[in-house]
Amino acid sequence: MNAGKAEQLARMLAVCRGLHADVRYSAAGGHINVQVWEGWDDPARAELARTVQQTLLQQSAQYPDIVCYCFDEFSTLIYVV
Repeated sequence: MNAGKAEQLARMLAVCRGLHADVRYSAAGGHINVQVWEGWDDPARAELARTVQQTLLQQSAQYPDIVCYCFDEFSTLIYVV
């Protein structure tokens, strides 16, 4: 991964770490997994998960080499293309 792409991913990692979520980063794989594990059946936690995901989608839109893929409202994959 080139330096520009690595910098974009590092900036997204900083955003992810500021959220109330489980963040798993793989430098070698060039991706970040973000999940809200607790409270799948709790409406308040589901709203938090949606807020986390919307934040990630909005922030990732700034970076041309970053893709934000939402598996469901609780799980998001961010990766470099």
